[in-house]
Amino acid sequence: MFESKMKKTILRYLPFFSFYLHQGMITALIFQGIVGYFRNEGMNLAQLSWLYIAMMPWIGKFLWSPWFERNSLTLFKNRYLGSLVLIQVTIILFFVVGSFIEKTTPMWVVILFSTLLMLLSSLHGIYANGILLLSFKKDEHSYATVTQIGGSYSGIILGVFAFLTITQHTNWQIGFLFMAGASSLLLLSIFFLNTIEEIPAGSRKPSFNLSCIKEVWSGILLSAIYYIANRGIMSLETVFLIDQGLGISKVGTILTINNTIFSGIGILLGGFILRKLNNIQCIITVMLMNFIIAILFVAGQSQFSLTGWILLYAIFSIFASIGFVTLYSILMSMVRPHQPASDYALFQSIDMSVAMIMSFIAVRLAHYGYDVSYSLMAGISLLSIITIVLLHDKLFKNTNTLKFNEEMEIL
Repeated sequence: MFESKMKKTILRYLPFFSFYLHQGMITALIFQGIVGYFRNEGMNLAQLSWLYIAMMPWIGKFLWSPWFERNSLTLFKNRYLGSLVLIQVTIILFFVVGSFIEKTTPMWVVILFSTLLMLLSSLHGIYANGILLLSFKKDEHSYATVTQIGGSYSGIILGVFAFLTITQHTNWQIGFLFMAGASSLLLLSIFFLNTIEEIPAGSRKPSFNLSCIKEVWSGILLSAIYYIANRGIMSLETVFLIDQGLGISKVGTILTINNTIFSGIGILLGGFILRKLNNIQCIITVMLMNFIIAILFVAGQSQFSLTGWILLYAIFSIFASIGFVTLYSILMSMVRPHQPASDYALFQSIDMSVAMIMSFIAVRLAHYGYDVSYSLMAGISLLSIITIVLLHDKLFKNTNTLKFNEEMEIL
């Protein structure tokens, strides 16, 4: 009986886990795997900082997500699924094309390829979000977020550890063909997807206009300032460890451990915080934790050994995943019923615009010294906390009583 229930539960969550593992794999590949590969080949940080332009499709996807949501293709009686499958097949073909890129290829070609790959990933995300949001009721959002964030972090195993290990022991071409194979296997999970809840007939059509911004402005602002400093610190992890003298295979191993074991701890802690605190309490608690970790990055510049830095980034992985779980659980409660995929895409666009800007700034400043970059992140973290404290009454006047009372099961 127990085994049957456990199997049923695993199969229910498997498709969603696979969708977000796929997205996490692509993001990690571009912003950690490819960056680590070219840094190991001797490319300077100023050049590599331009790779973060590839985030542009995620920034702009809120503009076209209503159209894609309105015109989604149905498959197996699931809204959005046909479109998701079509895009994932295209991504597989893109990985095959990417295998022809060589280390002597001009950087603008690598940037263009990465940008197009992120465009496909952003479209995949629109439909994955739509399926997720219509498959879980509001009191199940904590479960949905754990699945989403857990899958995203697990994608780092493939996009960083596997890719860097394969490229170090073979070559770039084999690394990209491996990505194509992994994407193909992940696509098979759609056969375990249950029919999702349909949006009621007669509902407003998904759109984006000024009234949309007014209705979800609190989610927009929260997406913009909640995670801003962490995005900068996160972008430095790969290049910082490589500049400490570690090979790309070792860096890939460290990133994998940090983003599986330690991030897993953070995901569970994030779920615990969501059950115990309301929105504003949860946000302030997590932001204070992240401010403390930013201060440690500044203070450690003249104090930490290589072992100390590896440990600090492990702790950072815990804090970062707590932030992701709490942020996106709260944002799920802010989407509107008639266009869940579009609203969620808008919040993600804001988050990714912050990620692109902060990654560019952080890596660019690191070219002149990591102490400069980490100090800026700590200052921004403090300003974010002050902003939330000053605006919290307006931000959460309708949602600050939200609390996840239902116990989180470890599935």
